[in-house]
Amino acid sequence: ESMKRDDAADEDLYGILRGLEFLRGVKDEHVQKLADKASLVAFSKGEMAFREHEPARHCHLVVDGMISLEICTPATGCATVLTIGRGELLGWSPLVGRDRLTANARVLADTTMAEIDAADLLQLCEQEPDFGYKFMRCAALALAKRLTATRLQLLDLYHRDSPKPGIPTGNPP
Repeated sequence: ESMKRDDAADEDLYGILRGLEFLRGVKDEHVQKLADKASLVAFSKGEMAFREHEPARHCHLVVDGMISLEICTPATGCATVLTIGRGELLGWSPLVGRDRLTANARVLADTTMAEIDAADLLQLCEQEPDFGYKFMRCAALALAKRLTATRLQLLDLYHRDSPKPGIPTGNPP
């Protein structure tokens, strides 16, 4: 399981968040308010940061490391949809009112993330509309990237399973 870090890194959470691409364009005062609500969590390679269908209570910004997002089915097992790293959003579900997570997050390399309680984050977005707009726009861009990655996975799967021209399928005409 994850470990909360209470070392000097927590003291400079503002500096860590300020350096993330995801928050580029967000005012310093808003990054500070976000830092006040965040804490650092660390995961070791091989751990699961979270699993599909678990309650969605937190959002994470990856500070360093690498996470693969996997979708699993009983018939085919788990497939990696996307790999995310430094500066990217993880755990968007509660931002759009979903109460359960939609994928597994497998830690591929030792990873540190800023963890923010989703209710606190949504409250900050409502209290500070300028911040809320910028944060949700960044979240929308992250979701668009995931949608594109999923679409490419489906196209690859469809292409792999479709009959090739001139190759008999074994089905009579």
